[in-house]
Amino acid sequence: MGTVALGIVLAFFATVVRPLKVQRLNAERAVLAVRGRLEELQAEVTDAVQLSGVPLMSLNSRLTTWANTLTLQSLRQDLPPKSLWDVARKFDAAALATKLTEHEPKLTNLAILITEGLRPLSKMAAQGARPDVVAAIKALDGFVETSTIDVTRALVTSAWSNVARRKLELTLAAMRHPAVVAIDRVELQLSVWSTWYWVLMLVLAWTGACALLIWSNPSFGLWQDLLWCLFWGFGLPTSLDKLKELSPGSFAMPVSIALPKI
Repeated sequence: MGTVALGIVLAFFATVVRPLKVQRLNAERAVLAVRGRLEELQAEVTDAVQLSGVPLMSLNSRLTTWANTLTLQSLRQDLPPKSLWDVARKFDAAALATKLTEHEPKLTNLAILITEGLRPLSKMAAQGARPDVVAAIKALDGFVETSTIDVTRALVTSAWSNVARRKLELTLAAMRHPAVVAIDRVELQLSVWSTWYWVLMLVLAWTGACALLIWSNPSFGLWQDLLWCLFWGFGLPTSLDKLKELSPGSFAMPVSIALPKI
């Protein structure tokens, strides 16, 4: 009786608990990827403010508000159920993918503002107080992330029109931020869940084979028995093909987001 109960528990884990957990982790990974890129760009803005000494109150406020929309808490209704108690709530993967993809052009806009305007201007301001450079940086405070790329580039061009001379800019060192670290944590959890699942499947397969071919056969030991074990083991990979449907990749979110590089 106890063995039957254990088998039921293991089946429940493999077919219900694990798929639910992996689906949730993949969704969190998609959200954290977008938020992580935004945090990197926010850090670039913070570095530029510290370097130039020019406060960008409006820009920082908009970025903070934007980042608050990309938390697991704010998106909890769009994410898969976190526990079995919430499993009745329907999860729409396409809707989450659409919502996250909407941030792609906004991230591109912010990256353009930083690479073509804020970063080189802050470097110039750090080399000496220049009214024209300060005025140009302040002009960038009017950035609106929902604008088109053409509007953002026009804003940058307008800011540069006040600067007498432009210098080449060195790339600032990349930083790791909380969401990036969180992505690593989610990736690790996915690997752990996948590894334990396959270990469980292999142990069950080996135990089942022993029970079927060896322990139930008192006269086991003939060459035909060994040959049958070989054939059974050789055919196991084919049988496991269906189990691959339960791998993390099969639960991956259909989210394709081109995150801008700076």
